[in-house]
Amino acid sequence: MDWFKTEKIDEGTIAITEPLHPEAPHSYLVMGDKRAVLIDTGLGIFSMGELVLGLTDLPITVLTTHAHWDHVGSHWDFERIAIHPLELGLVSGRNPMTHSQLLERLYQGGFKPPEGFDPDLYTVYDAGADFAIEDGDILDLGGRILRVMHTPGHSPGSCSFYEAERKYLFCGDLLYDGALYAHLQGSDPAAYRASMSRISQLEIERLLPGHNSLDRTGELAERAAAAFDELYEKGLLKRGAGKFGFGDLSIIL
Repeated sequence: MDWFKTEKIDEGTIAITEPLHPEAPHSYLVMGDKRAVLIDTGLGIFSMGELVLGLTDLPITVLTTHAHWDHVGSHWDFERIAIHPLELGLVSGRNPMTHSQLLERLYQGGFKPPEGFDPDLYTVYDAGADFAIEDGDILDLGGRILRVMHTPGHSPGSCSFYEAERKYLFCGDLLYDGALYAHLQGSDPAAYRASMSRISQLEIERLLPGHNSLDRTGELAERAAAAFDELYEKGLLKRGAGKFGFGDLSIIL
């Protein structure tokens, strides 16, 4: 079974997707001259470690956009894990999700696990992190520079990673085409609006999100920022307000 799909964004950037699950999350291997980062590690249904180690022999650090289950699944496979301090508890044995809740998420959309998968052994990553990443931190990969941006809203410690030279923004679940989740436990609609306003000011030629299309630009960020502003001006920017559509974009509050 070809569980993972890889797509070359450029010679040093590879998107890794798990298209056989309804979530179909994207992870990204970003390689410089001296080191590499893996932005998120997907579902963990199959190990991503073997695949990634076959793509590069550079030392790898995992950068976590946020600690939701579908983005930390293969953290187990790597030695160096980085995360924002506000998400640290979720990967250090204090995740409130029960095993039954995890399996409910896993089986959503009628998903049928592949042969050999043991649901009793499937668990959320909880082995902690090696170091914290904060807003403004600079990650030098050798010939490539990523800047950490704390972009809360979807979750308290959500981070995006901006590469100014190539005008790439790796943004996790902050933004993608489709439904943006601002209604979850830990979500903050006001912080989401502020984060969206912030990224909309960036020059973005390639938006590289946690889900859905890999072919978006900063235009999507501008439209999302305008949508959050509109909801705020109408007094609707609060959890429980409902779902609001803006073309190929929607916001769930």
